[in-house]
Amino acid sequence: MTMIFSSIEFAISKLGGRLICVVFAVACLTLGVYEHRVDHDDDFMVYGVRIKDKNERKAYRMQVKSRAVQRLKGVQQDGYDPPGIVQLLSFPNSGTTYTLATVSKATHHCTASQSKTELLVNPESPTGPYYNNKCDPTFDLPKKYVLNKSHCLAMSKYRESYKLTKERDNPLLFEDACHSGSSGGMDYNYDLSLIKKTVHLIRNPFDNVISRFRFSWSRDHAHNLEDAYEKSNEGFHEFCRLHNEIYSTEHQNAFVKPKHKDLISKVPCAGEFFRYIIWHNQAINMIKKTKVPSINVYYEDYNEKFDETMDKLLSFLEEEQVADPSLFFWHDYPEYYDEEARKAATILMKEWATKETWALIQHYMEPHTMAEMNR
Repeated sequence: MTMIFSSIEFAISKLGGRLICVVFAVACLTLGVYEHRVDHDDDFMVYGVRIKDKNERKAYRMQVKSRAVQRLKGVQQDGYDPPGIVQLLSFPNSGTTYTLATVSKATHHCTASQSKTELLVNPESPTGPYYNNKCDPTFDLPKKYVLNKSHCLAMSKYRESYKLTKERDNPLLFEDACHSGSSGGMDYNYDLSLIKKTVHLIRNPFDNVISRFRFSWSRDHAHNLEDAYEKSNEGFHEFCRLHNEIYSTEHQNAFVKPKHKDLISKVPCAGEFFRYIIWHNQAINMIKKTKVPSINVYYEDYNEKFDETMDKLLSFLEEEQVADPSLFFWHDYPEYYDEEARKAATILMKEWATKETWALIQHYMEPHTMAEMNR
């Protein structure tokens, strides 16, 4: 390793800056860290088979998945004991997709969700949940517990932040949404007693709100609405101005005390912070009501103590790791908020949060703001 980089330094000194990129690329190839390929054969690969035609690739992928479903249905008919549901309670864009994907990849077992597919987790529960249709066709069904995605749909619509005031004091609406889904215009609920454990996923609220914005941008971009705002700090603040204009003073009056009215204008997308807090308040209430074992997983722990977090998660699921987990890419967005916005958001969140929720998230707040609030 040292010899390689010494050679790079010598080449740069002799050949000049024009060849830096060339020398660096050669070195990276030697080290095995530069993986750009001129040809794109991998784009044509579908489960180990190279198919150039796009439609044929799609058809082959569907055939493989269909055979996998039939194989797993056969497993369910042969003395199958359905796994217990481990509810993954997660506010949208807090690491849900990654958590499901990395558990599936590490264990070679399918995960579940409330989205209707051909394969029920428990054949005796015809209203779900269902095994994820994105599961690798070579993976098997878990034996003891299956991790099940739940955003709790009553809280997930992005542009209905202020309407949550009507649901804030009605936990039954939240609970129903946590074990329900819809397909083809039909709603369905599975029995809450199927939930045997809970994983509560938590992300820094400031980063979570930005991630929601970036997801919204990607969605709008896909619908050719990208001219409305940019995927940037400036775009975020423009988006929040549009977001806040949608809602009337009457809605704001429902969740902001008069003494804090001046804080709302200082917090970009204040309604999203409200949604975040109320969602976690309700999630904690539901965990207490179901009285099942639960753990908290913090999004940043994937970055700061990955192995420990994976061990904790797989141990809780009583799963064995048989393969490497998915790569994790850390994202945070400190540049999106100035000190005034952070302080105002902190005051509002503390007002909305229950003691249990505040205990889970207060470490995300600025120490000097916390010290000032505690005087």
